[in-house]
Amino acid sequence: MAAPPYFRGVLHHLLLNLSAISLLNSSRRRPILRHSQPLILLKWPGSDPNLPSVLLNSHTDVVLAEDDKWVYPPFAAHVYSRGHVYARGSQDMKCMSMQ
Repeated sequence: MAAPPYFRGVLHHLLLNLSAISLLNSSRRRPILRHSQPLILLKWPGSDPNLPSVLLNSHTDVVLAEDDKWVYPPFAAHVYSRGHVYARGSQDMKCMSMQ
């Protein structure tokens, strides 16, 4: 499956803004392609390279926005009482359990 045509613009936006906060693109200015999907590896150097590293893993994925297939409107970002957000294009951060 090829990456959607808008991915190039999204990647450019991410790399531009993340470099502004000193996140280094470990992909050498080009995303790695895995099954035609871009993968960006970023590194935020610490003050002491001898200290252990921490991995923060995150990805974004979306599903179709057909209203009749959603419990809540897909663009409403419904927030449950425990803080879970259900919306089209929500962030899926695996690292939240260790932060």
